[in-house]
Amino acid sequence: MGRTHRVAPAAGTWRFIRAARRGEGTPPRTSRAQTIVDLSGVLTTDRMAALVAQAIARHHVSAQAIMAAWDATPRHPGRSLLPELVADADRGVSSALEWHYLREVERAHGLPAAERQAKPAELYAVDVLHRRERLIIELDSMSYHRGLAATVDLERDRFHAAEGYLTVRFTWPDVVNRPCRTAATVALHLRERGWTGHPRTCPRCPPDVVLTLRGVFSVKQGGKDAPQRPWA
Repeated sequence: MGRTHRVAPAAGTWRFIRAARRGEGTPPRTSRAQTIVDLSGVLTTDRMAALVAQAIARHHVSAQAIMAAWDATPRHPGRSLLPELVADADRGVSSALEWHYLREVERAHGLPAAERQAKPAELYAVDVLHRRERLIIELDSMSYHRGLAATVDLERDRFHAAEGYLTVRFTWPDVVNRPCRTAATVALHLRERGWTGHPRTCPRCPPDVVLTLRGVFSVKQGGKDAPQRPWA
């Protein structure tokens, strides 16, 4: 190759941000917290939710460190969303799917606040736990499990069933494409297991879901914190 030959970087490999940054280490590089803050301006919401959740869940960086970097970076496109993602990750949300479930299923429909990454029987951690109602919600990123993963899931579900817990599993389409139906299913399971609260509808709820909830609960109409963005 001649000296003038240039090889284009692979698409998506590099992103350059022109800004004053203090480097760490050799060679100098931005801190993990600052990198997350910078990426929040260019990544999609789902990729950003996954990055923040995994970074905090795996103890690569603390929520406090990310927010300190956020406070020191006054202008970037993702500034309004990042604090919400960090706060939810600090409460135990460990994936983009879990974040969608918390926001669009649990909160949007007035379901009781659940524990996250808790151990209902002191052995296996679960995604979402309603301890009083002995209800476990597992969120599977893929539609189907195969091989060892499926075996581990079955063993865990049987173990929790022996301890009196019901496990209900949802996939990405259940949570992202059909959050209202998923919320109604969870609400009915909670009701069967002793929950005396009342869910609410959100602006996305289809008529049959509203009728189902009204037939069982005295539901409230869409709350202020229900999602207002357009849906697929």
